[in-house]
Amino acid sequence: MAKILYTASIKYTDENMHKLSRAINNTFKFNLKLIYAVICIGLIIAGVLVGLDNVTGIVMTAFGCFLLPSINVMEKYQANQAIKNLHGVIFTVNYEFREDGFACFNAKERNEFSYETIIRMVKERDAYYLFPNAAQAYMLDKSSVKPAKEELFQEFLEKKTGLSFTLPNSFATLSLKKIRFDKANTRLKG
Repeated sequence: MAKILYTASIKYTDENMHKLSRAINNTFKFNLKLIYAVICIGLIIAGVLVGLDNVTGIVMTAFGCFLLPSINVMEKYQANQAIKNLHGVIFTVNYEFREDGFACFNAKERNEFSYETIIRMVKERDAYYLFPNAAQAYMLDKSSVKPAKEELFQEFLEKKTGLSFTLPNSFATLSLKKIRFDKANTRLKG
């Protein structure tokens, strides 16, 4: 077996389950959030233009205002379902990174993967997300990476996967440049 170059782990607490769900949805389903927000804002604007002095304008504005806060409802639902399925158990997943691939394991099972299975990598302030597909991600606590050299670990993963780390999608950071960068750093499986 090849030498282990880096290790990392994550504790799947309720908070981390919500972060993971948000990362998955913001990485691969952000366009749906954007469309939903545009529809809600469109309803509000249309309602105001129609006029708040008639029923149609009031109803349109009310629906837009009522629906707008529920943009993140799907990711919250998914996280809550995952938390419910864990029955209150907090478990830890460990990772080992070698030249030829990486392992993901806990007390019950161990799985080996090649770096080519990763289709996208996202980094946040306190976590890395390695996506094998658009519906799941391997979450790593940045503070758990050993040896603790963040730049070297990132460079290692970028070299092995052939992808650069992207930043999370948000309404504040949305731009054509970011969309192009994200697309260039997503491996399409077909």
